[in-house]
Amino acid sequence: MNKFYDYLMPDMSLPAIGALVRYIRRFTAAMGGDIPVEGRMGRYGFCAAGDSQQVRVYWVQVGRQRIPVDAVI
Repeated sequence: MNKFYDYLMPDMSLPAIGALVRYIRRFTAAMGGDIPVEGRMGRYGFCAAGDSQQVRVYWVQVGRQRIPVDAVI
């Protein structure tokens, strides 16, 4: 989880990162399965896959910049 915050801190505020984490967890739970899915929350895009235990985020897009994260949240 710290890796996720470290990668995004220069481009996003702390409250925005927290909101994105909660949204990604709910989004992947709703989609089900361990297949990566792409989603969007406002101006932030992401690719993540989840199972019952954890969610792996592959990248987050802020504006036009795609940030490779590859972190478990």
